[in-house]
Amino acid sequence: MRLVGFSVLSLVLLLPFGLNALPFGGDYGGGLSFGGGSTTFNIEGDVLLHVYKSFYARTGVLGLSFASGGTIFTLGTGSTIDVMYFFNPQNRWTPYGFGGMNIVSGGGMTTTSFRFGVGADHPAPRKGMLFFGQFSLDIASVSVEGASSSNTTFTIMGGVRIR
Repeated sequence: MRLVGFSVLSLVLLLPFGLNALPFGGDYGGGLSFGGGSTTFNIEGDVLLHVYKSFYARTGVLGLSFASGGTIFTLGTGSTIDVMYFFNPQNRWTPYGFGGMNIVSGGGMTTTSFRFGVGADHPAPRKGMLFFGQFSLDIASVSVEGASSSNTTFTIMGGVRIR
């Protein structure tokens, strides 16, 4: 609880100095996921934390997936945490690579997932905003009381980034 209070206080104190003073930003976009015999349309909102030089950490805070079996809504962390590396810009495009993992265990079930991908962003007309596009490969394994299964998903995503 103290960490939440400190975070809110820090945000309020830093806002008058402009968003560029903050060490975080966000990704907001949509995309398609292909795998497991189905196609899913996703809308996501992620938080980016500037860690060091060209390194960022990213995690999802809001998601909406329209899968063939129904709609899935996620709120809060609990999704994969990615480490991102942004390379030197090439003709106004900034390429990046990312990788991450997520492990959830409890109640006789364990889920492990890994994500790897590449993308690029390009300045938008509004200062501080970027358009981005990315491709990722997600590998997930689920084990329930000794029985396990795995799934591989390919995702194409695009949207707006603030960093």
